[in-house]
Amino acid sequence: MRHCAGDAPKIRGLLIVEEWLSKQHHAAYIQAISENGVLARLAAFMTAPPKVRYYKRLVI
Repeated sequence: MRHCAGDAPKIRGLLIVEEWLSKQHHAAYIQAISENGVLARLAAFMTAPPKVRYYKRLVI
């Protein structure tokens, strides 16, 4: 069976990779943009709440 690009499921997503000094620094940023209204304006473009994941940097 062959599929055309138009037949493929439409997946909408955005991956943002950021590096923060700590989770606490990121939490403070989220708190600040929650209070000043920026987060609400960004959320208007989203179909669901963002999924935030934290990873440790691995130096090889």
